[in-house]
Amino acid sequence: MSISPILRKLAALPEADRLRFLQSLDPTEARDFAYDWRVWARPEQLWRPGPETYTAYLSGRGWGKTRTGAQAVDYMARRPDLTGGRIIIAARTAADMRETMIEGESGLLAVSHPDFFPRYEP
Repeated sequence: MSISPILRKLAALPEADRLRFLQSLDPTEARDFAYDWRVWARPEQLWRPGPETYTAYLSGRGWGKTRTGAQAVDYMARRPDLTGGRIIIAARTAADMRETMIEGESGLLAVSHPDFFPRYEP
């Protein structure tokens, strides 16, 4: 499994430099670093906005489809100019939507930054 280029660079630093970098972050920067998907995602998991109207990730268990989708929805919600203010999340059943895509360990509520937290209304 590959890691993000940002984490790869951080991991390549001597331990003292990594620690110095992390300690140099103020609490807000540290929180933002922890919630920045570009830091933690593998390159193939980064959503790239474009002219398409939908994106489908077809891969096996454990690839990160739910997390990638939740991060993309979070990104688009912060940028209504990209979506016209509407985002659709589709699932086979309402329970699948709620249990996995919204409330799951990699769902939207788990990955959303505290400064921009969604309100879930079933």
